Amino acid sequence: MTGDDPRHRLIDEWLVAAAEGRAAPEQGDVVNRLLAEDQALRRYVAQWLIDEALIRDELQVAGAGAILGEHAAMPAAPAPPRRARVATRALAPVAAACAAVAACVLLWPRGDTVAPVPPAPDGLPPAVDTRAYAVVTHAVNIDWPPGAEPVQPGDRIAERNLRIAGGFLQIEFFGGATAVVEGPAEVEVASESRVRCREGKVRVGVPPQAAGFTLQAGSVELVDPGADLGVRVDRDGAGEVHALSGRVGVRQGGAVRLIESGTAVGFSAAGNVTGVAPGPGGFVGLERLRAIKAESAAARYCRWREHSDRWSRDAALAMYFTFDGQAEFDRGLVGRVAGARADGAIVGCRWAQGRFPGKGALEFKQTSDRVRVRVDGEFESVSLFAWLRVDGVERRYNSLLLADAYTPGRVHWQLTEAGALRFSVSGTGGCEAQRVVTMASLGRWVQLATVYDHPAQVVRHYVDGREVAACAFTAVAPLLIGPAELGNWSPTRSAAADPIRSLNGTVDEVAVFRRPLSAEEVRQAYRAGRP
Repeated sequence: MTGDDPRHRLIDEWLVAAAEGRAAPEQGDVVNRLLAEDQALRRYVAQWLIDEALIRDELQVAGAGAILGEHAAMPAAPAPPRRARVATRALAPVAAACAAVAACVLLWPRGDTVAPVPPAPDGLPPAVDTRAYAVVTHAVNIDWPPGAEPVQPGDRIAERNLRIAGGFLQIEFFGGATAVVEGPAEVEVASESRVRCREGKVRVGVPPQAAGFTLQAGSVELVDPGADLGVRVDRDGAGEVHALSGRVGVRQGGAVRLIESGTAVGFSAAGNVTGVAPGPGGFVGLERLRAIKAESAAARYCRWREHSDRWSRDAALAMYFTFDGQAEFDRGLVGRVAGARADGAIVGCRWAQGRFPGKGALEFKQTSDRVRVRVDGEFESVSLFAWLRVDGVERRYNSLLLADAYTPGRVHWQLTEAGALRFSVSGTGGCEAQRVVTMASLGRWVQLATVYDHPAQVVRHYVDGREVAACAFTAVAPLLIGPAELGNWSPTRSAAADPIRSLNGTVDEVAVFRRPLSAEEVRQAYRAGRP
């Protein structure tokens, strides 16, 4: 909508007045007549109602059933405060006028937004597939070959091949065994008690609780392994088996050869088994992997610091928090914009471990947790960036950065209960990237970025350096943020049925730029900052 049409200005004024509980009945009558005559106006008001959660609670009784019909069930929300009910009544007459088009608003294929994905029945992102046999617990210095499907710590593994060109993967099987895979390697998780190594090195720990675990290595099968063994398989199918502690049965054909602790055998591609000199130092175990990971994390932290220092000197940087180098009881968040004191006030949040050892972050858990900030100035374009760990999306909206005000041009950035990343501008609308947060990704560090490029009239959403959605978008100019909050919302108006928008997670880095970051800049930030 534009401000050139007096009807548009009247609608906007009425929406604000109704939300604040001061709309006159005769003003509502005028608006109702306009809506009855103009489908575009009805669609606009219906979308505004949906976006602002003003059709919850009593409005659902007064008219939301007619608005939403059977096409969309609104998730449950906390009951609004008593003071919000005046606005609800003020909006109820318009519900009938919007009824014919509101369902279409929810399902309409719009060119300026990504089609919404309905939330799961319980209001959470889709459940994790339970058909899995193992979980990735560590991924250190991984180099993925072309065409490989990357995994990361926390990923559940069903029947699939895992290929790495370099680095280390630690996999814990549901049967109780633990494997450290050293690249280049290719392994296949076949079940919770069976793995195949086609190439590379694997060290496996098999406690008594994992009895029955087997490992197929080239042309031989290792059965009833003891506590610790190492396997190397060459590209031609030949290799070695080392019994590091406990004995191992090596089966080739119908025969089983026992290898005692501290000994080793070699095998050919044809399956011929011969004794070889043991070499336990050639396999990386858990202690060595822990040391390698610590060294890697320290190097990554230094690389991120260099990138962060460059960002802090960017002339277009409007707000930047790294959460680094602060004391446990600090209640002021130090801004990193060069030449400015764009600090934040911490309310309720607790300091926590960030994505690197020794780096700080803020934990948002209670509905009162927030960081008060102020981003001054006007924007033509804007880039929003964050590293965070999401632990849940219990709210309809879960705040990342929300301007207090809702006057035209104000920027709001948040996650939805369906796991979507949403960018919106008051008076214009919003753009969502679906399935950014899933049950499988909860508890992991993730980089999120949203870029609004005003000259190109497009919004782009990024996850871990990759573009995941783009929307044609022309925002009301200029863009504004002003007083705002990280991880929560304190609206300046008393909107009816405002849901709690507190974040459940830990925030490690946040930045706002007054220019559109390029796709390459987002990728560089991910490569420099990934844990």
